[in-house]
Amino acid sequence: MRDAGPTATNYPQLAKEYCDCSADRIMAAMTREQYEKTLSKSFEEQVKEVMPVFQGCVDRLRQQIDSVTKRGK
Repeated sequence: MRDAGPTATNYPQLAKEYCDCSADRIMAAMTREQYEKTLSKSFEEQVKEVMPVFQGCVDRLRQQIDSVTKRGK
């Protein structure tokens, strides 16, 4: 949540669901040691390794934000 920035402020429930989804998928796909090894790499390498794991969470968050935004107009 800390790193979610404006999303956490504007859509706190959606941001929490996204964080939960991402954490669940990472824990299912990697051991703690694998994850810690990934965190020791550059940001670009981290994204390359971890983004495919939780891309579905990102896509869902975007769809939910789009839906909320459209309802608000």
